[in-house]
Amino acid sequence: EALPDPDQEAIRAAAEKIAVYEQQQSEYLERKSRMTDSEFQKVERIETEVEEGIEKITSAEEYQEKIRQDLNRLAGERHAYQYRRHELERTAANMRGMMIICVGTIRTIIHTRKMTFLPGKSSRAKAFVTCMILLFLLRVLLEMNIQIGCLLAVAATVIAVFFIYMKYTESVRELHRVEKTVNRLILLQNRVKIRYVNNTNLLDYLYIKYQVASAGELMTLWNNYQEEKEERQKFRELHADLDYCQKELLKLLRRYHVQDPDIWLHQTQALLAHGEMVEIRHGLIIRRQKLRKQMEYNENLAESAKTEIKSLAEEFPIYRDEILDMVEQYEKSGNV
Repeated sequence: EALPDPDQEAIRAAAEKIAVYEQQQSEYLERKSRMTDSEFQKVERIETEVEEGIEKITSAEEYQEKIRQDLNRLAGERHAYQYRRHELERTAANMRGMMIICVGTIRTIIHTRKMTFLPGKSSRAKAFVTCMILLFLLRVLLEMNIQIGCLLAVAATVIAVFFIYMKYTESVRELHRVEKTVNRLILLQNRVKIRYVNNTNLLDYLYIKYQVASAGELMTLWNNYQEEKEERQKFRELHADLDYCQKELLKLLRRYHVQDPDIWLHQTQALLAHGEMVEIRHGLIIRRQKLRKQMEYNENLAESAKTEIKSLAEEFPIYRDEILDMVEQYEKSGNV
């Protein structure tokens, strides 16, 4: 405070820089860290490979998703074709049954027509009776010619058999195509499953190598690492700047012959605020007063001890020389 104003201003400028750097340092230490030291060191060890790893894992995960979609699509197509195959099998079986029924009907009508010429066999008689009853009903109710009715029935049945046969053959051909398609889909599924297993093994290797569970996790770690690395670099620069400013302040204080300049590095606010300096001065005054009292007490105690020793020497003259010699040695040691 006894220095000229320009010199005080230089000291305050240095102290102000120190205060700013200390505040920034305190804010950095109090901030919430983006990642732990172990996570930072883990990423630091593979810093040169992280971007390549993110690209590899992302590509493998995207390919894995495409394979999964292909498997789902192939499974859906396979189920659809299998359902279609069951339908075609039922259709072919129905057509086969209808053909048997139609052929049987034609044979019955033919046997019925022959019955008028070959009436001797019992089976033909039964067929004849059945057909005659039907033809009689047609004759009576619809007044149709029985012979024409028989011809029409045979013609209609033949036409039905033709269309049923065409439907049957078409169903059989389509059934063969569906079976080939199902076999092809099974082969494709097996190939895609092999690619899925290979890609899964690759992903597991990459996850273990980079110690993550997904590309997103590695990306988050990488972004946090870059920000954390930048902040730690700033902290190191801040620490270096703070150390430089502290050394500059010490140079100034030593230039002005300030005793114990190092202590002012820990109370720079007193160099900037008058109130802080007053409190420090008041504390020093109190400490000086206490020290003075303690010193006076010690001096009084020493004088009292000397008096007691001298009286002790006079009381025991036999040990007088020995006692005075001990006192002399004690005084030479500087304890009193």
